[in-house]
Amino acid sequence: MEPLAIQRMVLPDLNVMRFESKRILNPGKPKAFYTAEDAYGDPWGEKFFDIEGVSGLIVVNTFCDVQKADSISWEKLSPDVESAMRELWG
Repeated sequence: MEPLAIQRMVLPDLNVMRFESKRILNPGKPKAFYTAEDAYGDPWGEKFFDIEGVSGLIVVNTFCDVQKADSISWEKLSPDVESAMRELWG
């Protein structure tokens, strides 16, 4: 299988970034996690909330919208998010 290609997209809220793939990540209903407690028990949610600086996650079809804390930059956070996506979805 070809490695997961990921494209980043800046959204109007500068603390949220879209990480999009051409591959289906979530074929079901959207998954949303707004706190680490929301993510507890879900492999996707736990994987992302284990990343320092992640404060929210929505997984829909071919993309993840990730919310970050003000205290961290996208330059620092993005590689960890992409690594988590590749671990979860290829």
